[in-house]
Amino acid sequence: MPYLVLFYDRSDPRRVREQFLAAHMAWLEAMREKILVAGALRETPESFPVGGLWLVDAGSRGEVEALLASDPFWTNGLRERYEIFFFAPAVGSVSGGTGASGNRGATPES
Repeated sequence: MPYLVLFYDRSDPRRVREQFLAAHMAWLEAMREKILVAGALRETPESFPVGGLWLVDAGSRGEVEALLASDPFWTNGLRERYEIFFFAPAVGSVSGGTGASGNRGATPES
């Protein structure tokens, strides 16, 4: 089942984001079968990220929570909070392991 996760970063995230970005990206790569799409959220294209968004293929909300609990950005304090929603696409499709558009990549700061 597809779930959408919105992450909100703490008010001064730059040091933590920069310190743990490589570990976070390696972790995302290892989770590609579950995290179909991942990306940073910014107020403008050139601004520093204020959070992130994932589209996740999971069997339950609990599975999503267990997944995010192991993310280096979460375990090292970058994220202040998150919201999880069941995602029901009105247009397009979501299939496990490939993402809605067939692109399984993540942005560098997701």
